[in-house]
Amino acid sequence: MSYNSNEFIVNVMYSATFLVVNMNPVGLGTSVHTGKLLNKKQKRFEDTRDFFLPLFEFGPTSTIHSENQRRLNALHMRLAKQLPGSWNHYEDFVEPCAVAAVQVHNMMRLAGLPGLPPHMQRAMYLFSKCLYEGFLMESGFVPPDSFPPDFDACIKFNEEWGRRPWSLSDAARLAGKAVSEQFEERWFPRPFHFVGRAVFCLSLADETLEYFGLGPRNQVVTFLVKKMMWVAFTIQALMPDPKLGTYEKNRMRRDGVPLPNSQG
Repeated sequence: MSYNSNEFIVNVMYSATFLVVNMNPVGLGTSVHTGKLLNKKQKRFEDTRDFFLPLFEFGPTSTIHSENQRRLNALHMRLAKQLPGSWNHYEDFVEPCAVAAVQVHNMMRLAGLPGLPPHMQRAMYLFSKCLYEGFLMESGFVPPDSFPPDFDACIKFNEEWGRRPWSLSDAARLAGKAVSEQFEERWFPRPFHFVGRAVFCLSLADETLEYFGLGPRNQVVTFLVKKMMWVAFTIQALMPDPKLGTYEKNRMRRDGVPLPNSQG
């Protein structure tokens, strides 16, 4: 994952994960409260990207991620002073980490592929569990035994989360519009924004799309996106593994360090 992730993939994960997690009105309220989601859509994504790319490359126990997570926890606690009780529900932290564990697997299966092999399922589960254990609630760190016990349990948790009777709100539709616009505007010319929406909505349940006012799906476009995903995953599996990760390549470009010829 660390060497095959790129900004586009991170944006797909960011958009889909944000919507799933924020079906909970408490979480949605905190996201809307700062105004960044609605008024600085691209900056919010870029901050998320800068959190996840080094995480994917160096892992949840690395020094660079530990510092990033410390800053994120500090931000949450500052906001908790304005919105008491908003960061004191461990399931709100379980859900994004459980999504991180299974999202690629689910997208591969939607594209008609078998999904991640068992050893990668195990690796993604341990990665996400370790990430989860670093989050801070208002009452202290999340209880480590509250994370689903295995990969299949993460899938089940996500499915059950999406079926909960969450309360509808105008904020949900505003958030759905903002997340959709961020992805579409960053990656697709205006005439093809509908394709961008189909891409990041591929892994989302129909209930989630309805909740955020993003449905119904265009079935023809969704079918074509699935075929494109099949091609992309197949090519990735056949290509040799890169020797540099995305974060490291971005750092080298930023610092003016030439990349090896095979790593452009």
